[in-house]
Amino acid sequence: MQHRQRWIGSGIAVAPHVILLAFMFGLAATTDGGGRAYVGFYGLLEIYLAPAGLVAVLILVAKKPWRQVGIGVAAGTVLGVALVAGGMLLLFQNT
Repeated sequence: MQHRQRWIGSGIAVAPHVILLAFMFGLAATTDGGGRAYVGFYGLLEIYLAPAGLVAVLILVAKKPWRQVGIGVAAGTVLGVALVAGGMLLLFQNT
């Protein structure tokens, strides 16, 4: 059961990062010319997403029944930040 709770927590935590990454790549595919150079800057929204994930981790870990979900949220947040950072590097490289 604990293993399943970690997966649920990581899935919930990585979802906003994946949505942001899909938004960035969608704009990069549909935006023309000079506007494409600025699409990677949407990745700076991670400045707000990552601390929100860390606050959620602190709240969940403090509550005993939610501790395993909190561990999953921590892992999902780290994975999401890495995905968006990699996406930003890829977008900036191709502009």
